[in-house]
Amino acid sequence: AESRLIHHTARLDEEEAMPPKKENALTAEQVGKLRAWIDAGLPFPAPLARTDEKKGPTHWSFVPPVKAALPEVKNAAWSSAPIDRFILARLEKEGLQPSPETSRATLLRRVSLDLTGLAPSLAEIDAFEQDAAPDAYEKQVGRLLDSPRYGERWARWWLDAARYADSDGYEKDLPREQHAWRDWVIHAFNRDLPWDKFIVAQIAGDQLPDAGQDERIATGFIRNTMVNEEGAVIPEQFRLEGMFDRMEALGKGVLGLTVQCAQCHTHKFDPITQEEYFKMFAFLNNVHEAISAVYTPQQLMEIEGLTREIATTDQGIKERIPDWSQKAESWARSLPAEIAWTPLRPTSIVEAVGLVHPTVLRDDSVLCLGHKMPDNATLTTFADLPADKALTGLRIEALTHGDLPFGGPGRSFKGLFGISEVKIDTATAAEPEKWTSVALQNATSDFAQPESPIEQFFRDGEDKRLIGPAAFLIDGKEDTAWGVDRGPGRRNRDLQAVLQFAQPLAVAAGMKVRITFKFSHMGKDGFARRNNGIGRYRCSVTEA
Repeated sequence: AESRLIHHTARLDEEEAMPPKKENALTAEQVGKLRAWIDAGLPFPAPLARTDEKKGPTHWSFVPPVKAALPEVKNAAWSSAPIDRFILARLEKEGLQPSPETSRATLLRRVSLDLTGLAPSLAEIDAFEQDAAPDAYEKQVGRLLDSPRYGERWARWWLDAARYADSDGYEKDLPREQHAWRDWVIHAFNRDLPWDKFIVAQIAGDQLPDAGQDERIATGFIRNTMVNEEGAVIPEQFRLEGMFDRMEALGKGVLGLTVQCAQCHTHKFDPITQEEYFKMFAFLNNVHEAISAVYTPQQLMEIEGLTREIATTDQGIKERIPDWSQKAESWARSLPAEIAWTPLRPTSIVEAVGLVHPTVLRDDSVLCLGHKMPDNATLTTFADLPADKALTGLRIEALTHGDLPFGGPGRSFKGLFGISEVKIDTATAAEPEKWTSVALQNATSDFAQPESPIEQFFRDGEDKRLIGPAAFLIDGKEDTAWGVDRGPGRRNRDLQAVLQFAQPLAVAAGMKVRITFKFSHMGKDGFARRNNGIGRYRCSVTEA
């Protein structure tokens, strides 16, 4: 009774009737069939390309190929391989004769262009023409297949199927560093990696037993989608756009199917349902947009040596101090009781300068995945304070996340950050626009770098900016910042800083807080990509 389909086809309103021309109107019997179909719950047959119980696969791509019998030809002596018989049969059908055998120079040029994309040198042509051995041509093919140029030539087809590019696409089209995956593909062709291993490594290489750097690089296959860094984009929208593009690359490149239609409906011809599409989608949707380091062979050897040295040193310490475990436990028991912290759930977050796209997560932390944060940017968090409390301090947690560079907790090229200043203001329910500054003292952290000049990557000429202890957060100077680099292998971990209120803060009902981070330790570049901002953070308060 409420179906628009029935309303239109039954011509209840001639202005909206379908089909529009009255002479093409459906009969009462046809409309009745539509009514019965709706009453039955709109049953729909399985896709036409499903497997038939008796006949087996009905979709052409799943029907196993059958070796064809060789056709009969008149000039059987001409063919030297089975495929020649098919070519000759067609030529004879068209009344044509095969071309005469070409010269050695032309033959070498053809096979060189085909296998490497490059013409042979004069020396290579001379050597081939003078080689009287019966396998002279086979030797040339082997030489070309062994050439690094072979992988460079034939990898291009796979790079196209996988959407490889050296830039992000969309309006900004900024450069990206994806060449390590490109080189992996080239190397895979040159070492004749079997197809099954080639595919498994690219879809789940990091999940293989004893996965190393090569296996992780291979998974760059599903990181070739475009990235939109335009200012007003909704990050989640374009993340999903990238996911759909990956599904299409998997479908066409790996499965040999056009799966994208099933994004919106069960396909009538390709053998995939909408439910199956999103089951496969879920596998990709539950992974992080990880950014990993890629090391040279020499660097990998250095890392292996340092790892062994650290293990040897650790073992030596334990042998010199046999009761180290008991001493560590005793020290842990001597620490003060853990302080109770109340997380503040942001009600809004404001960027004065920059495009970091902050998102509040379920655990009250804020994730900033936008790439652009220029120097002198601020990030301000607004939240409601817990009523009827006498608050004594604020904790700032810098937290790791799989979507940040190297896991974070920052957005720099090492996954770190530098916060120059922190300012806290409060406003009452009676005067919500009147903000009062909260005096801070005794800033501490669980880790901070020794005071030193800012890293060279961010420097700009005679740069006097410093990084160092958490005290820099509240020293009133924008050229100092809390620095958090623990060093290789240890830097990408959770951190926290605690700021004590100079006087306990009595919180009345409806009181709000404004926490402002100042970032003055970025680098200078045209696209604000020398980022040194926070990646994920959470603010909490305590009465302790």
